[in-house]
Amino acid sequence: PIATIRVLKPMIIGFKTRIVAIGLAIFTLLASLVGHAFWAAPVDAAFIAQLLFFKNMAVMGGLLVLASNGAGSISLDAKTHK
Repeated sequence: PIATIRVLKPMIIGFKTRIVAIGLAIFTLLASLVGHAFWAAPVDAAFIAQLLFFKNMAVMGGLLVLASNGAGSISLDAKTHK
């Protein structure tokens, strides 16, 4: 949990949001491919692995939307670019 807070802290306060969001999206993709490989899972575990894989793809999509739109007007990124 501590490492997660350290990684997410810049994104929460809006510092280097695009870079952090892209990095987390790449990490989420790689972790999903390795950890939730439903195509290689046994039949009884494939449904759960597929569910978790596509959940992670949805999270990755949200991170990519954040990366494309930026953090918003109240972020540190917006305040430093004025």
